[in-house]
This record gives sequence, C-alpha cells and structure tokens, in this order.
Amino acid sequence: MMFKLLKYSSLLLSLFSLAVSAEDSKQVEAQRADVHAKLSAFYLGVGKNKEALDEARISQQARPDLPIGYNSLGMVYAELAEDDLAEQNFKLALKMDPNNAAYNTNYGWFLCKKTPAASFDHFMIAVRDPLYKTPEIPYTYAAECAKKMGDFATAETYYLRANRRNPDMAEPIYGLADMRYKAKDYAASAEYLQKLSEMNVDSPLIYWLAVKVYRKLDKQDALQAAATRLLRLYPNSREAGMYQRGVEDE
Repeated sequence: MMFKLLKYSSLLLSLFSLAVSAEDSKQVEAQRADVHAKLSAFYLGVGKNKEALDEARISQQARPDLPIGYNSLGMVYAELAEDDLAEQNFKLALKMDPNNAAYNTNYGWFLCKKTPAASFDHFMIAVRDPLYKTPEIPYTYAAECAKKMGDFATAETYYLRANRRNPDMAEPIYGLADMRYKAKDYAASAEYLQKLSEMNVDSPLIYWLAVKVYRKLDKQDALQAAATRLLRLYPNSREAGMYQRGVEDE
C-alpha cells in the first residue's frame, strides 16, 4: 500500500510540474529564487555561511534576471569579508531595483563598515518607502553609522525614530541609553536600561553600560547587581575583562 501511494504521489507531482511548466515556468523559477533567498538568509542568521552561499547561488541561478539572488549573494559575501564580491552583487541588485527598501538597507549597512557617510542615502530610500514594514532597521543602522562617525546628536535622532516605529526593539533602546550616558544624562540612561531589564534582554554591552551608569549615579547595589550578571553570564567577554581590570570607561 505504501509503495503504491508513493508511486501515485510521484505521478501527481510529475503531472503538476508539467502543468506549471507549460503555464508559467518563469513564475515558478521566481518563486524558487525567493525560497532559496530566504533559506540563504536563514542560514546566514545561524552562522552557516557555506549553506547560505549555496542557497544564494541557487537563488541567483534560478532567475538571473531578478535582483533577489544578487542581494542574497551580497549579504553572504559581506559576511565572509569578500568585499569586492559583496559590492558587485549589491550594485547589481540595486541596478535592477534601485528603490527596493531591503536592498538599500543591506547595501547601506555594508557601506557603513567602511565609509559610513556613504550609507545614509540608502537608509533614507528605505525609510521613505511607505510599504516597507520595518523602517526601524534602517533607522537603527543609520544611528550606528552616525555614532561610528562621532555624530552622537544625529545618532540619537535616528535611535529615537527607530524606537517610535518599534518600541519593543532592543537595539534602539540600548543606543539611547548609550547616547544619554555620553551626554552625561545618567538618570535618563538608567531609565532606558530599566526598560531593557523589563524586556529581559541580556548582553555584555548592556551590563557594562549599567555598571558605568550606576557608578556615576553612586548606586552601589545596582552596580554590583549588573557586575555580577556580567561576570556570571559573560565571563569571557571584553566587557567582563574591562570590569575586572578596573577600567572606568572605554
């Protein structure tokens, strides 16, 4: 019974494939490109770079006339520090679809690592797209690039915009806590850190910032609580090392 069922299923699959091929093979290949691009992004997110590259290549080969595969290749090559290949593929994707919010966000973040000032135009294309569902991401990236350039006022502006679009996203809240610390507004920084605590967000960066903030506010109990969690949860982190060496600030 099982073998007959498998044979029947295979026959149906073959007939379906023929029907789809006759009707619209390009649409099928476009869907295939999309699926493999999503698989590439998934593998990239879990650190499986080889698998991510394989899936990105399949996506690009499925429909070389579409930008999605080139964007995927750009993301993978950027992660692999193959900057020339990343640049080439990002530009191909944007040549085909210059106003795509996701492609501009990805290319902007790639540019931020080397030439931060060149990234902002791409982030702004993304946030101006009314159909883009996650403008908080390019806003956060723009804030990070501004911070990298030492422009803390602009960075704070972008973090605030990201936070308004998505109050539950941790990165802009941490960014605002950091900006308030740098502005010596330690009480406001502590309020943002409290929000992160209520969200149960863990990171050595958060605990290290908390140590610095509570040291400035002379809140010894809170300082020790943050330091204890830093050393217990992230004993090998750069931040734990700085605390153990008695570093006051970076």
